[in-house]
Amino acid sequence: MAAEHDTAAPPRSVRTFDPPWPVWIQLRQLLPIGPTDDTPGDAEQGLRIDTEVPGLARETIPRADAGMLVLVTYPLWTGDGQHQTTVTHYVPLHLVRRRSTRRGERENT
Repeated sequence: MAAEHDTAAPPRSVRTFDPPWPVWIQLRQLLPIGPTDDTPGDAEQGLRIDTEVPGLARETIPRADAGMLVLVTYPLWTGDGQHQTTVTHYVPLHLVRRRSTRRGERENT
């Protein structure tokens, strides 16, 4: 599912990947525990925030100020592995790297 844009056509600066690229997402860096968040976790029913998760890169778009964003889709699982939700949103390019489709091989973006 690509991001929805306000106009009929996306900005010229959008680069779409069709098919989407397999990537690794640095999830723990993207979603750190806040310095003042002392809410207790829920190891069974809470969402598991792994260091790195596999996902799909759907498009890139430059930020207006500087840098690049990548539209990614990836699953989030509960701690017990019984429930999953799939999310799609933009993340900074430095938190995403290409994932090799060959078994046992890793790539950098």
